[in-house]
Amino acid sequence: MKIKSVAVLGAGAVGSYVIWGLSQKPEVRLGVIAEGERADRLRKNGCAINGRIYHPEVWSPEKAHNVDLLVVALKYGLLEGTLKSIQKTTGGHTVVMSLMNGVDSEEIIGRTEGTEHVLPALIKALEEKNDGKFNYTGNQKPIIEITVNENAVIHFELWPEIAPIACGSVMQLAEKKIFDGRAIERLEPGFVLQPLFFDGVDPQIDIMVEPEFKTNPENAKIVFERGIVAMAGDPENSSGSQYYITLAASERLNGNFTVIGKVIDGWDEIERLEHVEVEEAIEPQSGFVYHRPVKTEMITKVRCIK
Repeated sequence: MKIKSVAVLGAGAVGSYVIWGLSQKPEVRLGVIAEGERADRLRKNGCAINGRIYHPEVWSPEKAHNVDLLVVALKYGLLEGTLKSIQKTTGGHTVVMSLMNGVDSEEIIGRTEGTEHVLPALIKALEEKNDGKFNYTGNQKPIIEITVNENAVIHFELWPEIAPIACGSVMQLAEKKIFDGRAIERLEPGFVLQPLFFDGVDPQIDIMVEPEFKTNPENAKIVFERGIVAMAGDPENSSGSQYYITLAASERLNGNFTVIGKVIDGWDEIERLEHVEVEEAIEPQSGFVYHRPVKTEMITKVRCIK
């Protein structure tokens, strides 16, 4: 069967790779399955992949019904809740390909759709650790998952090709669970969200590394727009642990801070945090004035997922 139409369910890291690849195939009609606010956001903003915005069609499961190929690229924990959407999408000749971490995802989908519809598949990524740096190859970038208040999640994609030292530091601290159970310390509406802010409070956290915006021209070229993730620091150093998420474009940040990646989903939670009540605070050592949430917003867990 010749594939003429493809629907992608899940536009995270793996789904974005599929969107990127199939966008180069004009003979294939490509759509992302989404509903409600997520569908509206995708139609408006598209998908940001490697610094470029892609605008695939956005389909409801009903509109995507009987598509030639359905690529399921969800987080494994979401699979059971989306089986009905998969069922609505699958027609008589639809082939379903699962690119999920769960080893039994194909079996679960097969029980609902019939194993004759499921195409066994594998997506593989490799990374190499060398003197604290992560030299990354493959078709899937590392993803950091931030859990807020035990339920909401934000994901950002790491760019180790332009910041191997800082990305390696963040990945190692996440693996050691150093970020877990810490309140969001700084929140500047319209500017940045910074989970960690104070210097010198915890020697496991207060790590300074080489500022890669100085050593890597490609890093320095990144334009700070909404959703860019970068490392705090000073003109001589970049924090190897204190990352922040930009809430709006900011020219004054351009070329002055090490960029490590960009948010790929979790915008609903970021938008919620942007509207929480904040209060003014003063950093005791430097006298720096900043803002923090009045009601504690807790980062309960930070993990590197593939």
